[in-house]
Amino acid sequence: MFSFGVISFNQEALIVETLGSIKFQIENFGKEEKFEIILGDDCSKDKTIEIASKWLEENKYLFKKVIILTNNYNLGINKNYIKVVNNIKNNFKTIAGDDLFYRHSIFQVLNDFDLVFSLPLAFQFGNIVKSPAKHLLNHYDLTNHHSIIKNIENGINAISAPGVFIKKEILKDESLINFISKFSFSEDIPKWYYLFKIKKEINYLVTFIPYVMYRVSHGISVNKNHPLRQKALEERRIMYESLGINLLPNERRLPKYIDPSRYYDRIKMICRFTFNKSLSEFKKDFSKEEKEAPMFLDYIMNNANKFYKRINEEKVYDTNEQ
Repeated sequence: MFSFGVISFNQEALIVETLGSIKFQIENFGKEEKFEIILGDDCSKDKTIEIASKWLEENKYLFKKVIILTNNYNLGINKNYIKVVNNIKNNFKTIAGDDLFYRHSIFQVLNDFDLVFSLPLAFQFGNIVKSPAKHLLNHYDLTNHHSIIKNIENGINAISAPGVFIKKEILKDESLINFISKFSFSEDIPKWYYLFKIKKEINYLVTFIPYVMYRVSHGISVNKNHPLRQKALEERRIMYESLGINLLPNERRLPKYIDPSRYYDRIKMICRFTFNKSLSEFKKDFSKEEKEAPMFLDYIMNNANKFYKRINEEKVYDTNEQ
């Protein structure tokens, strides 16, 4: 059996798109598999649970088992995530309640690996957001184990968590769960620190195929006016200190447009994309996925709109993301 774990909070307008992408995976690639879905909602104040429950009832034929976990108060991202993980007993993939699984099958991604890193396609307001060359380069450099360690030691998170696949036995390691439980807003940085700096023996793969679509939201990480942002940043500072991570100082003393180091970095990046054949092919293939993804995104959004109409709920597009 394969388990889908969905992490939600105040996503009434988006949760159906996430569930619809799960349906796409099952109907197109899961005919020989049985499935369960575990929805962990962190005390949403809107109709997330009500709407998700209606969708799950209408599509219950897809799942052998449906589990809905609710909290009496908001636990925070980490504890809600861990609560879902603790209820998973099979091969699995978790996803946020506003992200999507893409058009490629996710069921054989891990195979014999402990971890698989994939780079998600980004989207916002129904449109694809083109990934900067630097993001592609960061993902490509994950093939270098030393690069991962160096980034962790310098407080650089070059791993895109939504696109990571992780083996059940690794994630349910009690020591790992206890380690990431110390923090409220960030489970990915402590997770990578534990796996690559403490556990160390990790069999991982970097794939250049996108399996997830990441919704660029107005959450804590990007919204400077988010009410919890300062609390999250303070926790991040304390977290880095407790992990012994030395943040790289900002050595730029000149305005960025006349700083020679800025142009040196750009020239170096251009050279790498020009002369590294596998890197340039990755960029070309990823750009092709970005051009073709709108058709899939339209399919998911149109199906979600039809469902909202059937249950007489107005579909509010992703302008109110947290």
